[in-house]
Amino acid sequence: MTPILNFLLFPLDLIYLTVDAIRISMDIITYAPLRGGKDHSCIHCRNRDCGYRPRRLPAGLRKYRNRWLGCWLQPCIRRKKPSKEGPRRFCHQDGSFVKYSKWIHLLTLLCLVAWLELIYVVIKLIY
Repeated sequence: MTPILNFLLFPLDLIYLTVDAIRISMDIITYAPLRGGKDHSCIHCRNRDCGYRPRRLPAGLRKYRNRWLGCWLQPCIRRKKPSKEGPRRFCHQDGSFVKYSKWIHLLTLLCLVAWLELIYVVIKLIY
């Protein structure tokens, strides 16, 4: 049942991915002049106790049904060795600041274009 549910909820995860990519891009654009291109605060770890590691995934990443998709955005998430329960992902960052990749703006643009194209196609089919 899990692979079928993962497949059915993949579009919802793509919406989450688009929203998170937009949030990260806007955070980078807004605070880049203040931080000088250094680390940026993690959108999921703000206002949380981040003094210990490894720690559980933040709630913002637990909303994804396909966890690999959400963890793909975060450079601080790593896999722990598989145990009886299966592979686990944990945040290995000391604080709440991470260094995002430069491709996040491209991902944001691609996601927005894909969603706008899908909306355009649906509207064309309706009318």
